[in-house]
Amino acid sequence: QGVSSWTDCRTAPPRLSFLVCMAFFLIPAVPVLAGGVAGAIAWFRSKSGAPNHSPGPSAEDRAREERARKERDRAQREAEQQAQRAAEADRQAREQAMARAAEAERRLRQLEEENRRKEEDMRNYPMLEFLRRGRAEVNIAVTGNSGVGKSSFINFMRELTPKHKDAAKTGAAECTMEPTLYKYPSGD
Repeated sequence: QGVSSWTDCRTAPPRLSFLVCMAFFLIPAVPVLAGGVAGAIAWFRSKSGAPNHSPGPSAEDRAREERARKERDRAQREAEQQAQRAAEADRQAREQAMARAAEAERRLRQLEEENRRKEEDMRNYPMLEFLRRGRAEVNIAVTGNSGVGKSSFINFMRELTPKHKDAAKTGAAECTMEPTLYKYPSGD
């Protein structure tokens, strides 16, 4: 039998049988073993041949440092953006307050001008004497049936006793046929 006909480890000669069987198991494992060997070589290179307890930063230490540096840069960018947003909001609030103040100032000037014109009109308006006197007077009409106390009410409002010379006449026989003006006593 030739070597090429050995497709099964049971048909191979006894010494070769072991090697043929191992080849069937080892050939699929070669990439796995090669990856493991490559990983081990990379690990040893990262350590520069130094033991774990030797001084100096490891690759993991350097990776943590790089992550911390990136986090710091991100936090600084975020803080700068937040400061820009706050400055913009502050600027807008200041502009709005200034606009409200300008509007209030404009409204005040408008009202001052309007009141100044009204005062000027009042000074230039010819007021008749009876209108000037009328500013201190109030007209109140008191009506009702005879003998119910209209004149007594008028005297009470004017703070006069029935015996006062300017008091309205009272009594059931008294009847006012025309409206009569009673002045409030000036205290003289």
